[in-house]
Amino acid sequence: MRMQPPLQATSEAGSLIGGTRELLAKISPITLTTPGRCLSLAFYAGLPTQNSRTAPISIMPISMTGNHIAEFMGRLEGRFRRTTAPLRLLPDFIIIGGQKCGTTSLFHYLREHPRVRAPTRKETHYFTTHFASQRLAWYRSLFPTLLHRLVDSRIRTFEASPGYLYNPYAADRIKNLLPNVKLIVSLRNPVDRAYSHYHHSVRIGKETLPFEQAIFKEDERVGSIKLRLEHDPGFFDRALNWYTYLSYGIYADYLKTGSKSFPRAAFSSSRVKRFSRMRRRRSSR
Repeated sequence: MRMQPPLQATSEAGSLIGGTRELLAKISPITLTTPGRCLSLAFYAGLPTQNSRTAPISIMPISMTGNHIAEFMGRLEGRFRRTTAPLRLLPDFIIIGGQKCGTTSLFHYLREHPRVRAPTRKETHYFTTHFASQRLAWYRSLFPTLLHRLVDSRIRTFEASPGYLYNPYAADRIKNLLPNVKLIVSLRNPVDRAYSHYHHSVRIGKETLPFEQAIFKEDERVGSIKLRLEHDPGFFDRALNWYTYLSYGIYADYLKTGSKSFPRAAFSSSRVKRFSRMRRRRSSR
């Protein structure tokens, strides 16, 4: 069956189709192995020919298992989002920390607001670990399109990356790209935060020491890493996420750094206890 395409393929569309064609070539030999867990797809694509004209649309049926379907759709959505990156919003506010201070709960509470649109992931880490390796188009691709704000000018979007509070370069990077953005800092009793941080590291298999020994060895583990980070903007070591039980609870040290880039009015702070009260009210409804 062959049909004439209604539109000529643009260069971007040609690139997208080319990538899709390569992916189809990789997964097309996959056959149905478990009844009911495989999907047969038919793609209608105007494939470019050697003379740059658009060939008639062809139907290309393939069969994929559930895992391959998810991989294919994820890659297709990612390509679409990067292609439409210039038409996407940038965050109006950012939750910058702190780590183990209820930022995940706050993220989910905020995304439920009817005038708030969440990104595709909670933590983008764009202004820290991905700043040197990813372009702005990648960052924009994670957010909703401008159409949301055209429908309702009050629509806002955001992200939540707790590592921004602790990185000495993140505030300046955010300021240069988003000079009018608002910053939210969630704080927690430092002792409670330290215990929560420790148990998290144990749970993911990064901590084997008892709590008291882990506290005693913190400076030995991360002291030199912090010094290197202060002199190397491109450096990052995940040990900072695992073993900073005490130092990440000294919020004043990190807020001073952020206040050099942003005025006090740009910051909003909240305590974890407020979220506990919110959770209790929600569960009692």
